[in-house]
Amino acid sequence: MALSTKDFQKLIKEAMKAIITDQCFMESLVKSVSEHLNEKIDEVLTKQQEKLKEVEEKVTALSKENSVLKLKLEKQEQYHVKNCIRIYGVEESEDEVTDDIVHNLMNKTLKIKINVAQNTEFSYRVGPKTAKTSNAANKKPRAILVRFCNYRDKLKVIESRKNLKSSGVVIREELTKVKSELLRTAINKYSSKNVWTWNGEVFANIDGQKRKLTCGNEMI
Repeated sequence: MALSTKDFQKLIKEAMKAIITDQCFMESLVKSVSEHLNEKIDEVLTKQQEKLKEVEEKVTALSKENSVLKLKLEKQEQYHVKNCIRIYGVEESEDEVTDDIVHNLMNKTLKIKINVAQNTEFSYRVGPKTAKTSNAANKKPRAILVRFCNYRDKLKVIESRKNLKSSGVVIREELTKVKSELLRTAINKYSSKNVWTWNGEVFANIDGQKRKLTCGNEMI
């Protein structure tokens, strides 16, 4: 005898009620579903961790490559300015000729024979000119940037700058932006008397020992 739709729906409801009220069945169902979900979650997490590890390895490799490229660029920039010096503390006047100032400083004060007209490519004040004001006398004169034709003449100047002691004039090697910041940090930390540059590198006397400073060691 065929069941009517109403009877069939009634049987379904009774079956569902029996299943729902069967505590053991429900516990088994929940456990089975939970185990299946946990397996899927573990699979997803494992795949995500593997992908994350791959990304981290790529980032590390790119970071190392970037550091190497920055170092190469820094060396190239420093090589480009290796024949340059900056002179600080020289009084500035309206009609000055910086070549004459540099010539007198080299030959009279430093006592080295250098023909500035022949042995330098240029000399000029660095930065915007200070406007005339009532307190202009209290403002520091702009530095003079000098580029020598050859590195040996620049070294003569660097080696002779001890003759500038107590003169108020300071001569420093021209440095890249990174090295200049490193120099300023080193001077603030160790004082100017314990910090110097040579051949585009920054050195400091730390605890009685001469050390070459980089952005990755003592200055961190």
